[in-house]
Amino acid sequence: YSNIDFSDYPTNAEATERETEMLTSLIKNSGVEKPTVVEIGCGTGRIPNHLVEVLSAEQLGELIGIDPSEKNLEDARANDATQKVTYSVGELANTRLPNESADIVIVIGRTMTHLRNKLEFEQAVGEWSRILKPGGTVVFDLPDNTKGIYVDNRLRYARILQNLHIPITEEAAMSYYERVVDSPDKGRSNFDRYVPDLNERLSAKSDMTLKEYLEEKSGLVIRELTRAPIAGWEGAENIYYIAEKESDGMIQP
Repeated sequence: YSNIDFSDYPTNAEATERETEMLTSLIKNSGVEKPTVVEIGCGTGRIPNHLVEVLSAEQLGELIGIDPSEKNLEDARANDATQKVTYSVGELANTRLPNESADIVIVIGRTMTHLRNKLEFEQAVGEWSRILKPGGTVVFDLPDNTKGIYVDNRLRYARILQNLHIPITEEAAMSYYERVVDSPDKGRSNFDRYVPDLNERLSAKSDMTLKEYLEEKSGLVIRELTRAPIAGWEGAENIYYIAEKESDGMIQP
């Protein structure tokens, strides 16, 4: 996995303009003077290096990019024409940033699908809560696992079980299988990804959804922001979410 080249991921390139516009609006309307903005999983600087060019010094405080790959960070620094972005090594569940140091956290480009299971997902969401200031906001995204290539992958798993003569319906099998396989580098490599549905129940015996579970554990309030098609993958759709941290015991509107 460490050898996969994500720098030319075609769906990311297509989404850059749309996502930069969405994030620029969020930062401008955050109500925070010169907010500290952190992108976790920044890769080669696709988002931070665009944001720093379109936002003025009065609209943006410190801009930090976090990534586990020093090679990615070297490329990100080289691509930053302004040299105003701070790039540092860190991971989704361990950014190495101080508690309550960020006003806005960005985790997009389907970065969360790099996690392997629900526990790692929960740990990453907990890290957002730790580094966010009260009233802070996270923007993150996930592909809709009921559409396009994602549902096709999960249906394949259901059919494998049926071919093994396991008496299970496709609907039941898919409700417990939240993994898909895709290629971020045009077919040279394939990766098994954890792609959950936040509205799925945790188990057949639980009425709690994954979204509700994450909110309870992290103290964040999660809501859907918008959706957009994923370029190059027919029928696939990306979901953008906002997660807000309580401020003085009150949920931000």
